[in-house]
Amino acid sequence: VNEGGAMPPILLLGGEVDQQCPTCAVDATAVKLKPLAKSIKVRHFGKSYGEEEDYGHFDFLVGRNAEREVFPTIVEFLIESDG
Repeated sequence: VNEGGAMPPILLLGGEVDQQCPTCAVDATAVKLKPLAKSIKVRHFGKSYGEEEDYGHFDFLVGRNAEREVFPTIVEFLIESDG
């Protein structure tokens, strides 16, 4: 929570095959945080979302295609949220 009492912008990532935090849990978290957050963005990753690979819990950082498929989403969010 920042000085004004609101949370900063939030990016939630969900992986299609993430067994630790399934996409339904990511969506439920977004619903709970929405009233508190300045803005919230949810993005799911996996073959059914257009990626070449399915994403598990750590694949957002170390997955074979993370640099090409996930990192741009993170960079875009950071750029949009700056300011």
